[in-house]
Amino acid sequence: SVACDARSTSQTDFTCDFNQVPLPIGDADFDVVFSQFMLEHLPFANVPALLKDCHRIVKPGGKLVLVVPNTEEQLKWIQRHPDGWDDKGFYEAASDLLFGAHTYHENHHSAFFSPMVMVKLLTEAGFRDITSVPFGLASTDMLVQAKRDAVDTPAEAIIVPAAPSIKDVPPEELYDKAYWSGGSKYGGYS
Repeated sequence: SVACDARSTSQTDFTCDFNQVPLPIGDADFDVVFSQFMLEHLPFANVPALLKDCHRIVKPGGKLVLVVPNTEEQLKWIQRHPDGWDDKGFYEAASDLLFGAHTYHENHHSAFFSPMVMVKLLTEAGFRDITSVPFGLASTDMLVQAKRDAVDTPAEAIIVPAAPSIKDVPPEELYDKAYWSGGSKYGGYS
């Protein structure tokens, strides 16, 4: 395995700026690309280009595995815990969950993710067989997996699934039903 990070550490094989694509990695170099709690720290406008570049560096038939916050589940968690948690008051706990700890400059969240958003972004990047499941003790994060086709499909043949509009969903269903997941509360797109 090869470890790439924005900062040099003893566990890092090389560094790169994830805001600058293409990454300094060859085409189809890896069977699997794994990223945990990184994508949300990029400016949201840079995320689609990085995901497309991940598609480029994953071998045909390979996989992208991401762990990212599920902003929708975070908002539900916040609503269910009006007194705060982890020895923090509501304001501090909710702000930390949604926006990051701010313990250093880059440690803030800049993008919104949900199962529906990830399916759209990853499909547009060229990935298929996209799934997401809850991750973490509070299930406010998600583990997302996507595959690169063994044989690439021409871009003009890709059909991006239409995302439902929030205005089409009654307010009482926004938090009680996962209208984006075809009946499975946490995704299940394939």
